[in-house]
Amino acid sequence: MKPQRIEFKDKVFYDLEQFDTDRIKEFFPTEYFNIVENKAYPLVGTYIEDLFTVKKEGVLKARGIF
Repeated sequence: MKPQRIEFKDKVFYDLEQFDTDRIKEFFPTEYFNIVENKAYPLVGTYIEDLFTVKKEGVLKARGIF
């Protein structure tokens, strides 16, 4: 499942002050995040219903939960 552009209800961001430049590039790639003033703003995401479907059909099914 590929992430898609989502209009987030609230302004969501990650504080990047504890990350060095290499880690920022690794964990917050520019195709998924907009980096502004030590904050990473997500550009795409996955809806919770879609994430649950993936888990339900995968690991939860394998464990006999679904």
